[in-house]
This record gives sequence, C-alpha cells and structure tokens, in this order.
Amino acid sequence: KEVGIGRAVLNAIQATRTARIRSNANLGIVLLLAPLAAVPDGISLDVGLRDVLSNTSVEDAMHVYEAIRLARPSGLGRAESQDVSTAPSVTLLEAMTLAAERDRIAEQYVSNFDYVLNK
Repeated sequence: KEVGIGRAVLNAIQATRTARIRSNANLGIVLLLAPLAAVPDGISLDVGLRDVLSNTSVEDAMHVYEAIRLARPSGLGRAESQDVSTAPSVTLLEAMTLAAERDRIAEQYVSNFDYVLNK
C-alpha cells in the first residue's frame, strides 16, 4: 500500500524514536531515501523522481515537518517563511525549495537529486 513520502518519513522517524535512538542521524538518510523508494519499478530514477517530487502535497510537508520536530536536529534555526515549528501551507517540494539555499537535503529535492545520483 502506498503511504506517500511524508508519511513514510514520519513512520521511519517514529520507529527510530520507539527504538530509543536519541540521535537524529537517520533523518537525512530517510529524507533522501523516501523519494527514491517511491519511484515505481520499471521507471528510471531521473524521470520517476521528477514525477514523485512534483506530486508531493501539503500533507506530505505536514508529515515531514512533524518528523523533523520529532527528530530534533541541532542547528535547525528558524525560517522566515514555512518554518518547521508551524504548520506548512505549501507542498513538500515547495517547502524544500524555500530551504534549498541553506539545506543540502532540500537542495536535492529541488535539483532532482543531482548530487546523490552523481549527475
């Protein structure tokens, strides 16, 4: 059953907390793997990622924001618009676009994972 990127990220971080792992080290890994894992079989990552990322929703952003708050990464800081301490009003891709200049993982969402896929 498809759960969506946001829910997949939140489920993984909740599982991390349940296992009593206090580090947020896997937050970045989960944020990178969720879109890659969502690409359907038989579709190239390049094309599939573009579709997966362009179809993110506000609900995906809400789940990812909750996961980020749960993981409590250090050095997060505050954003002028769409801060993770508030409910997002934009899609996950739009939120990542706003954060891309200051966050390497967000930059991957915006660049269709250019660095991760070594393009």
